[in-house]
Amino acid sequence: TARPTLKLADRIVTPSGFLVDVFGKFGIRAQSIFNIIETSRFIYRRRRNLRPVFMTNRILEPLHNVDCILRAFAIIQARYPEASLTIAHDGCCRPGLERLAQELQLRNTRFAGRVPHDKAPELYDSADIYLTTPNIDCMPGSLLECLASGLPIVATKAGGIPYIVKDRETALLVDINDHEGLAARSIELLENPDLVEQLTARGLEEVKRYHWAPVRDQWCALYRELSGMRS
Repeated sequence: TARPTLKLADRIVTPSGFLVDVFGKFGIRAQSIFNIIETSRFIYRRRRNLRPVFMTNRILEPLHNVDCILRAFAIIQARYPEASLTIAHDGCCRPGLERLAQELQLRNTRFAGRVPHDKAPELYDSADIYLTTPNIDCMPGSLLECLASGLPIVATKAGGIPYIVKDRETALLVDINDHEGLAARSIELLENPDLVEQLTARGLEEVKRYHWAPVRDQWCALYRELSGMRS
């Protein structure tokens, strides 16, 4: 039903290479120009020897599968009894997730609710590992915020996530709904300081692609091309 409207456009631009590929499956040509992240808002902290201090910051809805994080954290906490987990944000799944945390006998697990936008940098700075386990996703800005904060990421290979971060280059990625893999990769970060440094250093370089200047230049180039076509 969107095809007639899309055909009216001279160019279709998406913020993600993932969406370029989705459009391509339907025979629709698109190009990617990233969304912008204000990296100066975030507190970059160099990390190497990590504390078992975990966090996640996604809406508590079924598609984000926070259950997977809780099950992984149970495995992590069996090895690191002092480990802590902050679950930021809110949503319809919160009551069920709180019950699951009790059933798993998790300790040091805090449901923080929705965090104001201006407090997000402090939230990222307070943690040493970020977990996110969606079953479906497009371009989660939280990953860019982690890269800008020097916060190591363990995530599922859902949707557009592998287009933002690469496994063992800028993050560690696991299969969807693989809580054992999530726990194993998290423990690997805790026990491999060299890997932590490699991921976060490359992540800081990667997020520069989302700065205002390179994104501006891509939009300007596109407008110049289109204006030339019209002349």
